[in-house]
Amino acid sequence: MSNKTTIALISCVSQKTQTKNKVKDLYISPLFKKTWDYNVKIDRPDGVYILSALHGLIRYDVEIEPYDKTLLDMSKEESLEWAENVYAQLKETFEKDGKTLNDYHFKIYAGTKYYENLVKVLPSYELPFGKLPIGKRLGALTTALKTGKKLSEI
Repeated sequence: MSNKTTIALISCVSQKTQTKNKVKDLYISPLFKKTWDYNVKIDRPDGVYILSALHGLIRYDVEIEPYDKTLLDMSKEESLEWAENVYAQLKETFEKDGKTLNDYHFKIYAGTKYYENLVKVLPSYELPFGKLPIGKRLGALTTALKTGKKLSEI
């Protein structure tokens, strides 16, 4: 795994600013902010992207308008279509200069709806939160940020 490029994928959240913002600043829930801070300050992957219910895969520094859409309201077919779209975006974004998705390891910080169809097509991934409920995720992130330890060490 150490020879792979690590990319963090953080899911969008419903709590957003009221105005257009860079993606990393648009989402304002404690879970998103702590997940962002954890990745930037402690885990330090090679790249961080957001999994948006509306936009699919989006870079953290792209400016977008606030929106109201979630995978939780999508049918199985819509969720599958969303995952296929994200997979195509991942290939378009990362398959360059002779690299394929096999050269990447994806850390997915998201709920089941966001990763269930995606992990079926990713060659290398992990779910740092596992199936932890949101409260436990927040607790683990808070501990990680206070101690400087990785989630796997908590």
